[in-house]
Amino acid sequence: RLWRSTYDALESLSVKEIDISARFFGYLFVKSVLHWNALTVIKITAEDTNASNRNFIQSLFRFLGMEMGVGNLQAKLQHSGVTSHGGLFPRDSLEKARFAINFFEAISMQSVELSVLALPLRQWYDAEVVAMRKRRRPEEAL
Repeated sequence: RLWRSTYDALESLSVKEIDISARFFGYLFVKSVLHWNALTVIKITAEDTNASNRNFIQSLFRFLGMEMGVGNLQAKLQHSGVTSHGGLFPRDSLEKARFAINFFEAISMQSVELSVLALPLRQWYDAEVVAMRKRRRPEEAL
């Protein structure tokens, strides 16, 4: 409940308060006080995030990556089913997938290599683009 209400009210917080909140919740995730499926609240799309949300998600995942290691974080996300939920790693459109991939690549440029979290999404995206091109080729021949 506190997790959801804080996430929904991020726009009213300062950048420093957002960072502190992200670290606090990150600690709760690491210590298994919060169940990992709480992350399903997060939807990394252009429509569903704003600067405050993105700052929070960036701080949260950097904290988790540094505390747990990226490999353990990735395993925890997969084990909890968060990666298949589609909010963090959306697969309902190529545009949303591309946004999430770019987000994880952008936050990886400093300190922790978080872009590997989006690797399965990138593989799905690449396969979808190839399939889409194959579907278009027969139409172009007409």
